[in-house]
Amino acid sequence: MSHNPEINEVDENLRTVNIAELREADSASHPAVRVLRQACCETGFFLVKGHELSQDVLDEMFDMAKGFFQLPLDAKLKHSSSEKSGWRGYNPYGSGQNCSLSTKRPERKETFYCGEPPGAAEGIPEPLPAFYDKLRRFHSSLLQLSRELLRGLSLALGLPTDYFELCAFQKPIAKVLLAYYPPAGDGDSSCGAHTDCGFLTLVCQDSAEAQGLQVQKPGGSWLSVKTDRYTPVANLGDLAQRWTNDVFRSSIHRVLNASTAPRWSVIFFNNMDEEAEVECLATCVDSERPRKYLKTTC
Repeated sequence: MSHNPEINEVDENLRTVNIAELREADSASHPAVRVLRQACCETGFFLVKGHELSQDVLDEMFDMAKGFFQLPLDAKLKHSSSEKSGWRGYNPYGSGQNCSLSTKRPERKETFYCGEPPGAAEGIPEPLPAFYDKLRRFHSSLLQLSRELLRGLSLALGLPTDYFELCAFQKPIAKVLLAYYPPAGDGDSSCGAHTDCGFLTLVCQDSAEAQGLQVQKPGGSWLSVKTDRYTPVANLGDLAQRWTNDVFRSSIHRVLNASTAPRWSVIFFNNMDEEAEVECLATCVDSERPRKYLKTTC
């Protein structure tokens, strides 16, 4: 897929999926399921409303993330990401460039990557009591939200409601990434254009003041996502596109923090069971859409 950073932005927003309505659905014809399918076929991105995520859990996560990134650099570097830690831990400003499809320039962000379940393997930042207790509460809450979305995705594809959970999400590889994007600087991407390699991502960002997430539409224009602290953004990854034989999309996206305020986000990646098999679904293959992908694993 090509990427042109100069293409104009469009003044739209993502479709909104109401989890409370989705919870009541029992077929692909339910209005909430139809909205979900439309979003997944168009961009693979959508806003999530009507969920039961506790505002307290989200508030404490952002307070904790800010507390960590505001520590002195030498304190953060004690928890550096490395091969020994399974690449979990802290990545300093300018170190990340693996996301970008179009440039090798360093990205304007700091991150802290947590394994699953979040625990002592990453080391506990001493000035931040209950660091991993808060992470575990957040992880558990987002895992439950993703289960509800899996149910809706199953229905949207003409499958039994428990299809995805039973075949690939019994003990999923589900991880958390804390991210800090400083205020607008020299024009470099805060996070370069990329697609997510997994199945499902949920992004919570701190405020409506510093947005920055942009999704590339099929025609090439960039849609600037508008959301708030209590409205997660969901997006499908490459495994979802592969599994659905390109019926659902894994779209290129990026972060450009053009605000004078910092941007904070907490991201949940639900990437299926370790040995789960991904094979084009029968409901996504026919004479007009032949099978495009061979069977693979996560």
